[in-house]
Amino acid sequence: EARQMVIGNDFWNKANDILKVFEPLVKVLRLVDGDGKPTMGFIYEVIDRAK
Repeated sequence: EARQMVIGNDFWNKANDILKVFEPLVKVLRLVDGDGKPTMGFIYEVIDRAK
C-alpha cells in the first residue's frame, strides 16, 4: 500500500508543493542561525522574498 502511494504521481505532486512552501523558510532559518550576523535589513529582504 505504501509502495503504491509513493509510485503515484499524486504523491510526488504534493511533495513538490510542500518543498515549494518550505524551501524559502528553511533558507531564512539557515541565514538567521548561521555564524555570521546579517543585518536586519538583509533579513527582512530575505523574508520578503520568501513570501
